[in-house]
Amino acid sequence: FIKNRVAGEPEVESLELAKTPPLAPPTSILHIDLSSSEIPTKGTVLYAVDVPEMGGDTIWVNCYAAYEGLSEPMQQFIRGRTGLFPALDVAALDRLVKGGPAAMDVAARFKQAPTEHPLVSTHPETGRKSLFIDPLRMWCISDLEPDESRAISSFLNEHISQPEFQCRFHWRPGSLAVWDNRCTLHKRVDDVVEGRRLMHRVPIAGTDRPVM
Repeated sequence: FIKNRVAGEPEVESLELAKTPPLAPPTSILHIDLSSSEIPTKGTVLYAVDVPEMGGDTIWVNCYAAYEGLSEPMQQFIRGRTGLFPALDVAALDRLVKGGPAAMDVAARFKQAPTEHPLVSTHPETGRKSLFIDPLRMWCISDLEPDESRAISSFLNEHISQPEFQCRFHWRPGSLAVWDNRCTLHKRVDDVVEGRRLMHRVPIAGTDRPVM
């Protein structure tokens, strides 16, 4: 991605998909915006400036439905447990491996303690419980052995990928999407072959940490 600020609009980010990215951009993996922050964003506004005729759709996951779709024993098992969210993603790790000036910032982020969030969070406005996991950034489940953490994380990642929890949106120039970051995951479908994809994004600042 080429990421910049829109001239004259400091709160608006410009996101343009590179024509030949070195690897799948992190936005093609289900994620929660700024999940590694102590207080993640409350929501996001995304506007399509220019999009290809085919490809580049966005998929959202309803994390209320995903939690409610778990068996009661699994709900009980993950309630009260927490995940660790380091300030890194696959794109950052790629820069670290390649070295150079861009790797220095990533190396500094390795020294930051990961943020801890509950796997099941309660929405501060609706009172409903939802899954708070992030396949892009969640490192592990904090109180499990590594093999156990990988197994449960893999199960949950597959669970949220089921079509019944998802909706898919095809962008056109002028399309606008607004979503609640506290009860959804999202990703861009990585199928753009040709054409420009330029989006403007405004993150809505959060006010509370995720809580059980």
